[in-house]
Amino acid sequence: MARTTSRQVLVIGLGKFGLTVAADLTRQGHEVLGIDIDADAVAEAAPFCAQALELDANDEGALRDIGAKDFGDKP
Repeated sequence: MARTTSRQVLVIGLGKFGLTVAADLTRQGHEVLGIDIDADAVAEAAPFCAQALELDANDEGALRDIGAKDFGDKP
């Protein structure tokens, strides 16, 4: 398997699919920021995400505050 460059990845939504994606990306060596409006989902993701935040992804200001538009720009 080819090595990939480590990236910063933003996962919005930490339901079953989002948790699986976040965990897999973390195992691959990427830095994952997971966000969800549900505190229980955030708590479940916290052990394997570099950072997990309780945040409403529909709130443009909140996304702007965490720098979502810049996420993933740097390898």
